[in-house]
Amino acid sequence: MNQTQRVGCWKKACFAVLMFAGLAQAQTVERPVFQVGDQWKVETRDGWTKLPISQTDRVITSVTDGRIEASENGEQAIYTRDMNPVETPQNRFEPPGKALQFPFSAGSEWSYEGTTLIKAQGITGRSQYNVKVVGQEKVTVPSGTYDAYKLVMTGFFSTRTSTNFTRNYWYAPSARSIVKIEHISPSNQWISEVTEVKLKP
Repeated sequence: MNQTQRVGCWKKACFAVLMFAGLAQAQTVERPVFQVGDQWKVETRDGWTKLPISQTDRVITSVTDGRIEASENGEQAIYTRDMNPVETPQNRFEPPGKALQFPFSAGSEWSYEGTTLIKAQGITGRSQYNVKVVGQEKVTVPSGTYDAYKLVMTGFFSTRTSTNFTRNYWYAPSARSIVKIEHISPSNQWISEVTEVKLKP
């Protein structure tokens, strides 16, 4: 094989690698098929001390064309078909939150603006954020290691004052869920990780 042929083969190999990488990045993530009985256990820790703040046991109790209902530590929660919160035991969202928007792929972007009622305090705040799917990577949490999509949410939440925040989170198609969240703001930092997943076939 002469020099020209070797260069030609090298160029073809590079092109094939680039094409494969482009196809991998272009994979589309469809909305998962949720089932009654799907269960996720989540632990949330303080971002500074790493000490546990809360534990949530979420189990889907009803799936209809319009919404998903779940039990969270024995209390009712309502989600959209994309598993965005409408109402949880702690909060009510208007319109529903938008951490996820199916279908999506690496590079997808969307935005949200709405209000959140914090039930315990009786306070309504306003939130606005943008979300971008930045790519694919493996993430390890207590429930296992997942092939996941990393999303980055940036925005602000305001009641009497306004606070900017960044939220990095990882959605794993095989878990039908966000499996890790890192919330970063000047006054509030926390980490949530899925500790157990039980899915119906």
